[in-house]
Amino acid sequence: MRKSLGTVASASMIMFALIAVLFMKDIAVASASATIAVDPKLGGKAPGELYSVDITIFEVTKLVLWEFNLTFNTAVLEVQSVTEGPFLKQAGNTIMPNPVLNNTAGFALATCSLFSMVGPGANGDGVLATVVFRVRAEGSSPLHFSELDKRWPYTWDGTTLVSIAYEAVDGVFSYPVEVAHDVAVEDIVVSSLAVAAGETVSVNVTLMNRGNATESFGVTLYYGSMVIGAQTVANLIADRSRTLVFEWKTEHVAAGDYVLTAIADAVYGEATTLDNTFSFAAVKVTEPAPAFPIELLGLAVAIVGLVFVDVILFRRRSRSKTDLF
Repeated sequence: MRKSLGTVASASMIMFALIAVLFMKDIAVASASATIAVDPKLGGKAPGELYSVDITIFEVTKLVLWEFNLTFNTAVLEVQSVTEGPFLKQAGNTIMPNPVLNNTAGFALATCSLFSMVGPGANGDGVLATVVFRVRAEGSSPLHFSELDKRWPYTWDGTTLVSIAYEAVDGVFSYPVEVAHDVAVEDIVVSSLAVAAGETVSVNVTLMNRGNATESFGVTLYYGSMVIGAQTVANLIADRSRTLVFEWKTEHVAAGDYVLTAIADAVYGEATTLDNTFSFAAVKVTEPAPAFPIELLGLAVAIVGLVFVDVILFRRRSRSKTDLF
């Protein structure tokens, strides 16, 4: 009985915390940042069909509680449900009150928390929730994160909830829908502009999704016409960038100036590919510093040894002559 009462009390406290979050104004903000986004950013279905979007989070640290208020055009959409995604559950058991679905004002308000906020929380990227709409009519509707409350993701500092700084990326429903595919290489940054052959150069390549659909694609980095390496960018949402790190090992690279070029593979339906290639000013590779030849080292040791032996013999001979007199 005591255990049951304790469980009820814990659940009541969490429900109180979830409700209280909606009214707290003076709350600390963590310095780490995250991104909350509607995925897909652009999509659509015919009237009468169901249309669903994921509410995703990226690069979050120690998440223990989230909430969002997604607004929409009621002439085009009506919200049917909001269900919890798998991301927060990876950190433990969760509790999610019934979401507030308002098809008159046009918003879906949802909140979810870990049952116990004591712990590491959830880290990384994942899906917080899935929102399902029914399409009422052709047209367009922003899927907008309301800015009335800017404290959606939270962590726990041991004594209180702390809001995590974040960026919100809205979505758009449109039918008929026009999807634009466009990925680009935006920048290359190297750890050094001049290295001796044999040293390693770290190369950061920044990619951008300039379209309105989530994309996955390959990226290859070259020095001159030679391949340094290839990596894959997975599930890059619209209007977001990602940086890949390549390690250029120059052991077998001849001395010279080398232009670094990164090329992003064209994605399906991409019409503009000029921005898929980016070249960086030359990195100079020089001859390595000459190593001391091992043969000379051996010869030097032998000479020192002979001199040492000669000195010892000379002293002994000198001592012998002294003893005779």
